[in-house]
Amino acid sequence: MNTLKYYATGNAPRDTPPGFSGYVPLTRMSDAVFPGCMLAELGYLTEAFSNPDAGLSAHDSDELYMFIGLDPANPESLNAEISFRLENDALTLRETCCVFIPRGAAHGGMSVASLGKPVLMLMWHTSSDAYASRPAEASAPRGAYAANVITRYAPPSGVLPEAPDGFLELLLFLDGARLSGAPYLESMWFLTKNDTGPPQHAHPFAEIIGFAGTDAGSPSELGASVDFYIEGERVTLTKPTLIYIPGGVRHGPLIVPEMSRPIIHFSCAAAHGYARLLRAD
Repeated sequence: MNTLKYYATGNAPRDTPPGFSGYVPLTRMSDAVFPGCMLAELGYLTEAFSNPDAGLSAHDSDELYMFIGLDPANPESLNAEISFRLENDALTLRETCCVFIPRGAAHGGMSVASLGKPVLMLMWHTSSDAYASRPAEASAPRGAYAANVITRYAPPSGVLPEAPDGFLELLLFLDGARLSGAPYLESMWFLTKNDTGPPQHAHPFAEIIGFAGTDAGSPSELGASVDFYIEGERVTLTKPTLIYIPGGVRHGPLIVPEMSRPIIHFSCAAAHGYARLLRAD
C-alpha cells in the first residue's frame, strides 16, 4: 500500500514462524514494501506454546523485541510469562518490556506460558535486509545480557511527552543512554480521542511508526481512527499499521478523532537517541 510518496505500510505478513503456534501476525514492513526500509513485524501472542528445543540463531543486524500486555488497567503486566535465551542468559519476562539483541548475539527458544490475555509483540531489525539468520552458539559469559531487558517509560533525561490529561499511558522508553548501543524506541497507550498532536517535524534518521489495536479477537481492526500527516498530506488509519518515515521527511500532527477502545502507539529508529531537525518547514 503506497498512498503517498513517503508513505508505506506492510499489509501482507509472512506465515506464522515455525514453533510459534500461538502467534497471530498483523502487519509487516520490509524493503519489499518500501525499498531500503527497516524490517518490522507486528502480531499478537494469543496461546501458550513451548519451543525450548529450537536452536539458537544470530543476525547481522541489531534486533529488538517489544512485548506489551493488553490490559489498560494494569499496563505494566504482560499477563503472561515469556521466556527465551539470549546467549547464556535465560530471560523470563512478566512485565511489558523490550529486549535489545545486538547483532551477532545468539538467541532463540521462545516459549509462552501462563497467558491470561493476549500480548502484542513487535519484532524489529535496524537494517533492511537483516532477517536472514544463521545458526549460532552462545559464547558470552552468563549475565552479559541480563540487563538487556528494559521496562517502564524512564528516559534518562527525565523529559516526558506533552499531551492532554488522560490521553497517554506511557509504557516504554529505550535509547543508547539508557542501554549502551541500543536504538531508540518508545511506546504508549492512547486512551481517548485527541484533537491536538505534535507539530510537524522531521528527524535526521529514518523512523518506523506503528499503531496497533488491543482486541486480539478483531485483529484486523484498530479500534480507532487516526489522522496522520506526512509532508502535509493526511492519511487516515483504521487498521493496524506500520509506517516508514525516511530521514528528513516531515510528519505530524497526529490526531485521533474517533476511538472505540484504547490503542497502542510506538516509534523506533536506528539511532541511539531521539532528535529533531531544527527546521521542518
